[in-house]
Amino acid sequence: MMSTWTRSNEANALAERHLATISRWFDAGHAKQVVIARSYLSGGDYHAHYEGVAKGLGEWLKAIIDANASAHGVDPSSAVWA
Repeated sequence: MMSTWTRSNEANALAERHLATISRWFDAGHAKQVVIARSYLSGGDYHAHYEGVAKGLGEWLKAIIDANASAHGVDPSSAVWA
């Protein structure tokens, strides 16, 4: 269950800034952003990076990305790299 904060305007703005940042390197939309955010929980370099910044940060960031994607009509549970 997502907190109220993950569905706030501030959280959506942060998710959009994240999307703008990754879009500097390749064409990315909300579905691709969700796919990338999955790696924040699956171990590996991204997971280690975010956990190194703050415990649970990857999970929190994924939650706001998922909530923002949902607000843009993307179902995070079925998002694919397309």
